[in-house]
Amino acid sequence: MAKTAKKGLFSSMTAVRLLLLLVFIVAIVVMDAITGWKMFSFSERGLNNGIYILRQCVFPVCVAWGMTFIFGSGLVDLSIGAQVALGANVGAILAVQAGWGYVGLIIAPLVVIVACELAVVLCSEVFKIPGWIAGLGCGLIFEAILAIWSASASKSLGSSVINLPKELKVLGTWPWNVIIMLVMFVIVYILQNRTTIGVELKAIGGDPAVASAVGINRRKALIVAIVIGALCVAVGSICYISYGGKVEGSTGLASLTTIFKALAIVMLAQSLNSFVSEPVGVLFAGIFIMALVDFMTKLKIEAGTLQEVVLGAIVVICGVLSRIGYKGVAK
Repeated sequence: MAKTAKKGLFSSMTAVRLLLLLVFIVAIVVMDAITGWKMFSFSERGLNNGIYILRQCVFPVCVAWGMTFIFGSGLVDLSIGAQVALGANVGAILAVQAGWGYVGLIIAPLVVIVACELAVVLCSEVFKIPGWIAGLGCGLIFEAILAIWSASASKSLGSSVINLPKELKVLGTWPWNVIIMLVMFVIVYILQNRTTIGVELKAIGGDPAVASAVGINRRKALIVAIVIGALCVAVGSICYISYGGKVEGSTGLASLTTIFKALAIVMLAQSLNSFVSEPVGVLFAGIFIMALVDFMTKLKIEAGTLQEVVLGAIVVICGVLSRIGYKGVAK
């Protein structure tokens, strides 16, 4: 009887997620049709809408891949947006003011974001507090550090942000940013599906006690997952500032809005994990989410209004679907 119930639950879960996948595919086709089949158009002449959507995917998708490692380890860190802003600005300072060029632009975000993520883990592990609380506290600190520097720079430099010159924005241009995303996809896919890192990540994220019982060093696996996730976020941060030329600081955890699309992508990818692996799901979800945002923009629905309502609904619905059949306590 127990096996029958489990099979019934699995069948129900699979059916719901299959229906969701079909709904998304139909939605993409409908959106494309409404725009005159131009949403994913490609041409030989310069930038077009298909390439535009792919370019918009780079930052949230790379951050979402980072989240799959960080959240997958059991740490729900909400300071990632603040880390992106801090890492990008430190990179810009070293690249422009210190004259380090691409060395500073690339190395600084990698070091800063890994250090920030490890600080969140340290707070959570040492003080035995939930990761989301540690993340919120650390996020406020990271925002404050950037705000203090911005206030000082505004007086001494006349600007609160560093603007990258054109020659330092290559990594944010087509096709380099999309190439970076595809390389990241291959690396993340291999790590999660072809190495012991992926196995240990699923183990410590699912049930740390069981993982320890079978001989997995939870703390070591946690640190490895966090570092890899932070590096993915850092790559996203580099592409982000290279695309826009600057990253504005914020306070009061307003940086959370920076990663909201990435969060929606992760939730959608998790709701599809019955059919595709998480790295593939993130890439698919990223294209869908950014196509949806582009579609709403074409319908004159501006960001800050109904766009956020739609994305919020996706996060909630996919979050519910991703928990179907889960017997533990939601964290």
